[in-house]
Amino acid sequence: MKNILKFLVKYLTLVLFFLFFIKKSTKFLDYCETVYDFIIVPILLFLMILNILIIYYYDAKSKNFKNTNRIITIGIFLITLNFVFDKFYRQKSVLKELSMQNGNHQILLYENKSAEIIMHSHHVDCHYMGKFELSKDKYLKISAENLINKTNIYSDIEVFDKFNNKYILQINNN
Repeated sequence: MKNILKFLVKYLTLVLFFLFFIKKSTKFLDYCETVYDFIIVPILLFLMILNILIIYYYDAKSKNFKNTNRIITIGIFLITLNFVFDKFYRQKSVLKELSMQNGNHQILLYENKSAEIIMHSHHVDCHYMGKFELSKDKYLKISAENLINKTNIYSDIEVFDKFNNKYILQINNN
C-alpha cells in the first residue's frame, strides 16, 4: 500500500500534465480554443519538462528509472498518437462553407459527409463535429450528440453560403 501511494504521489502531476496537454491539443473531437492557448501550452510544456527533470533527479539517487521511463514513454506515445489523429482529421476537403446572419456561427461541410460548427466569440472559438445530409430542396440536416445544448442553435434556422444561397438548417440531437 505504501509503494502504491508513493508511486501515485510521484507520478500523478506528470500524468496530469500529459493528459491536460493532450486535452489542449486535441482537434479531432469537440474542442474550444482561446486566445490564451499560446501562453498556456508553452507554460504547460515547461512544467512537464521541469517535472520530468525533478523526477529523474530523485530517481538518480536510487538508480531506478524503470517506472519513470515507462510513464514518459506512454505519455509521449499518447501525445504522438493525438497529433497523428489530428493530422488525418484535418486532411478533409471543404464542400461548402455556410454562415448565419449574426456572423458568429460558421458551418463547414466536408466531402466525407462530416460537418463542423464553429462558434466565434471575442476570446474563444468552439468547434463541434457532426454528420450532415443536404437534400435537393436545400434542407441541411446535421446530426451530433447534444448539439443544441452545446451551440444554442435550433432547427429551422436560415444559413447562407458565400453566394447568398439560403439553406434551412435542421438539427438532429442524437
